[in-house]
Amino acid sequence: MLASPNIRRVVSTLGVLVVPALSACESDQPTAPTPVVSETLNLSQVGAIKLPARVDSFDIDTGASTLHYETWVEGGSLTLTGNPSAHYAVDVKLTTYSVSVVDGRRSMVVAGRARQYDRGVITRDASGNFEMTSEYISPLSHTARPLISGVQMAFRIPGDDVVYDLFYRREPD
Repeated sequence: MLASPNIRRVVSTLGVLVVPALSACESDQPTAPTPVVSETLNLSQVGAIKLPARVDSFDIDTGASTLHYETWVEGGSLTLTGNPSAHYAVDVKLTTYSVSVVDGRRSMVVAGRARQYDRGVITRDASGNFEMTSEYISPLSHTARPLISGVQMAFRIPGDDVVYDLFYRREPD
């Protein structure tokens, strides 16, 4: 008998095959590997801040006035798939707001939306952490640490030196 669904999910996320031990003993035929089912985790934190989380703020001087903007991570997902090789797809949803303060009241108006998306292959280092190499943008790569509660990821923004510390939470059953 296999372990509970929660244990199977954690083992599958780590890329370990879950195969009933009895089937290998009951037959002389080799046991086909059990494909690891994909799992999608929802972005829940940037660093220690729960979403939505401000990741940037900047001012633009127009000469006549100074405009203030803030960029917030508002959502995202990480999909992990298994055999025959481990892959990932990551999506980070960003919104930039024009921010003003009038009579002590803060007002935020959407100035733009963007998505940071990447997909690629996962390999593991000696500690079991993920080395994630993009198949979409070369030479982009990320790193991640699988946890029972989810995946902690150092996500690199393409074309930039910015790295977001993202936590993708595994939803309880």
